[in-house]
Amino acid sequence: MRKIRISLVFTFSALLLASFLVGCNQEASPEKTLNKKVTHSTALKWKRWTPSVFAEAKESKRLVLVDFAAEWCSFCKKMDQTTWKDPQVLAMIRENYIPVRVDDEIDGELAEKYRDYGRPAIIVLNAEGKEIYKKTGYQAPQWMLWTLQGVLQDS
Repeated sequence: MRKIRISLVFTFSALLLASFLVGCNQEASPEKTLNKKVTHSTALKWKRWTPSVFAEAKESKRLVLVDFAAEWCSFCKKMDQTTWKDPQVLAMIRENYIPVRVDDEIDGELAEKYRDYGRPAIIVLNAEGKEIYKKTGYQAPQWMLWTLQGVLQDS
């Protein structure tokens, strides 16, 4: 009886470990992550870093959300597939933020200025360009939503 129990525990543990390892090697698609099909209408419309962005922020009384990304950055791509397509995150950004993307390959000089932040990096600036929040690394949709809500409350 004891051998059967040990055998069952061992088998169950091996199956659990195997399913975990298989799950870790599969990337979640946006459709699975969001439980719905993502369409182009839900995509975030990024702006380029220009003085007009800050004028718009001042006029509309919104903050500037800057996403620093790079082509080589796998977590930047993951955020594009998940976080930046989440309906709640999109609604929060559209209502309260002006989204700006800085791409390492396109915006070299500006990207170099913020190189120490790593990629991906999120920075929130006020309309005067003063940094009020920064975070590096991948942020899942729910964490991003909480972050954006918190920054808004503190500003």
